[in-house]
Amino acid sequence: MDSRLRERQRIAAEVARRLTEYGCRDDPARVRAEVARELGITDPRALPGRNEIDAALSAHLALFGPAGQVAKLERLRRAAIEAMEALSLFDPRLVGPVLDGHAGPGSIVEIHLHADDPDQVVLWLSERGVPASRGQHRIRLDVDTETRVPAYGFSADGIAMSLVLLPERNRHLSPIDRISGRPMKRGTLEQVRRLVGAT
Repeated sequence: MDSRLRERQRIAAEVARRLTEYGCRDDPARVRAEVARELGITDPRALPGRNEIDAALSAHLALFGPAGQVAKLERLRRAAIEAMEALSLFDPRLVGPVLDGHAGPGSIVEIHLHADDPDQVVLWLSERGVPASRGQHRIRLDVDTETRVPAYGFSADGIAMSLVLLPERNRHLSPIDRISGRPMKRGTLEQVRRLVGAT
């Protein structure tokens, strides 16, 4: 094994550890940059890609994941299903570790919604008495454009939720993953139901 590959694996393992420790709430690209900066690595070719980080996450969870990890993941996915059913007006898509199976302790359920008017989501939450905090989420809507979009955070039955609002035109266009440069993996309601065997 050459030294560059070993270095990439070492970085991927540390990124996986921090993502798990932080509850997978942090942006993997940001955590990867943080680790590289601390190690003094400036060559982008020395940084692990999305597949390497995902593999390191799987290995980390297999070794250090708490008992009941599978049950916890299913609980998070079922919570996502309930939220997506309720938010069907906004054509929701599940993203992140709850979708890809790398959810760790304290993981957040992140759902992309689609609407051009943020007030629609604010009104929806207000009418249902959901005390959501409003913020912004940094995202790449296409290869060349990074922007900030509205985001709404709240907790349901002890599970942290984040609703990220994308323009209507992005309903069928996945944002770009900041590590791989490829379209982000997103799950529709039916796809998430299949993950947990729900009908």
